Amino acid sequence: MISLTYTFNKSTEQQIKEHLWRVDKDFKPALHTYVDIDSYSKKLANSAVRLEYFNENQLIGLMASYFNLDNKFLFITNFSIEKEYRGQGMNIIVGLIKFLEGKYSEISTETLNMGLDFAKALHIKVESNKTPIKSIHTEVRNDNQILIYVYKKIGFYIKNIGETSTYLIREI
Repeated sequence: MISLTYTFNKSTEQQIKEHLWRVDKDFKPALHTYVDIDSYSKKLANSAVRLEYFNENQLIGLMASYFNLDNKFLFITNFSIEKEYRGQGMNIIVGLIKFLEGKYSEISTETLNMGLDFAKALHIKVESNKTPIKSIHTEVRNDNQILIYVYKKIGFYIKNIGETSTYLIREI
């Protein structure tokens, strides 16, 4: 039986590492070709604010981010969902964006609670239906044109195209 639950910052370095190795080849190019997965797992476990999806005790989805307090932006450094659980991933981001915009009437109670938990994990206050986050940033490898397309479809715009990656921003 599938029993999906979400948490924030509960996964261990080992769980993150195992998850990243399971989704390694889903990245374009494969994640291990440009990141040391062992070191990256440790960095995410120690420093990132992580929205995690579990099936029982197995980490099956991960969105790792950092909040830049000075410039008021959220940087998503990793977004990965194991193949057999895909289809809801972008709905999570869309729901969180609506939460950050204060559009509470457009999201479910579960998404509202997830947004409040996310704000708490980021150590930010929600005041007058708004958070201090002004934009969301991410960087996608140029080989992953499908993901770039999906981000653009949900309101991100391309800020910069580099030699190996594209930097995208979504204003809040």
